[in-house]
Amino acid sequence: MKPLPRPPAAARTGALLLLPALAPVAGCDPDEGLTEPQRYLAAVEDPDISLDRGRSLCRSLSDRELAGECMLAVVSAVGRRGEGDLETLCAEVPAGVWGDECWFLAAEGAARAGRREDAARLCLQSGRFVNDCGQHLWQSEVRAIIAPRTPGAPVPSFEEALPRARRVYDRWAPLLEAGTDMSYRFWRRFYQNGFERRGWISLLRCDPLEPEDRARCVDAGQRLFAQRVDMDLPAAGFDLCRVDDMTPQVAQVLRAHPHPALVETLRERQDARCGGSGSPGPAGPGGPAEQAGAEQAGAEQAAAAAGSE
Repeated sequence: MKPLPRPPAAARTGALLLLPALAPVAGCDPDEGLTEPQRYLAAVEDPDISLDRGRSLCRSLSDRELAGECMLAVVSAVGRRGEGDLETLCAEVPAGVWGDECWFLAAEGAARAGRREDAARLCLQSGRFVNDCGQHLWQSEVRAIIAPRTPGAPVPSFEEALPRARRVYDRWAPLLEAGTDMSYRFWRRFYQNGFERRGWISLLRCDPLEPEDRARCVDAGQRLFAQRVDMDLPAAGFDLCRVDDMTPQVAQVLRAHPHPALVETLRERQDARCGGSGSPGPAGPGGPAEQAGAEQAGAEQAAAAAGSE
C-alpha cells in the first residue's frame, strides 16, 4: 500500500498555517428580497431591532402611513431599551400624528433613563400630545403620594399629601409649565387620584384646605363626578333626564356623598344632555316598588360607606 504523504514541515513543527481570509459576499443584505409587508413586519415585530436596521427597513416602504407607523415602532423598541439616538430618528418621521407620537415616545424613553430635562424638552415637541406627554412624566410620582398601592399603606388626607405634591410640582414646573397645561392638570389629577383611591367622592375632604387649594379640590371632584354621571348612571340603567335629585340610590351608583356642588354638576350635565332640567318619571330601572327597595338598599350602603370614610 502506498504510504500517506507526510504533512508540511510547518504543521510538523506546530507552526500556524495562515489561510487567506474569506472575502465577504457582495450585496449580502439579510433584508434584500423581502416584500414591503415583510419589511414592515420585520421592523415592527422585532423587539431587539437596531436603530440602523429599523431606519433602513422603514425608509424602504413606499406607503407613507406604513412608513410612519414603522418608524414609530422602531423608536418604541429602541426607547424601551434606552438605546440609540431617538431624536435623530424622530426628526425623520413624517410631520403629523406619527411625528408627534414619536417625540412622545422619545420623551418617555428619556424619562426612563433618568434624563429629566431631555424628557421635558422632547415632550414640548410632541405637538397634539404635548399635554398628555407632560402628564406621563410626573403622574407616577403623584399617584405614589396620594394613591399608594402598597398593601396596608394608609391613604393620606389631601392636607397631609400636599407638601410632597408641591415638591414634585416644583421639580417639573420649570421644565413643563410654560409649554403644557401642567399648572391646571397636575392639581386636577392629584385630587382626582385621591378621590379615586378612596372610591367615594366626598367634597368635605376639601374643607380643611386653604382657599386656592380648596377650589382646586372641589373642581377636581366635580369633574370626576361629571364623568361618573355620564358613564355610570346609564350603565346602571338610569335615564339621566329623569333623575330628580341625589337620592341614596343615585349616590350609591355614582359613589358620591351628596353636596351642593355635586348637585349643581348633576344639573349641568342634565342641561347639556337633556336640554333642560330632568323631566318627571321613573329615574331608574324597574317599577315604583323595585325603585323604593333599591333606594333603601342604596341608603344603607351609602351610610355604611360614610361610616368607613
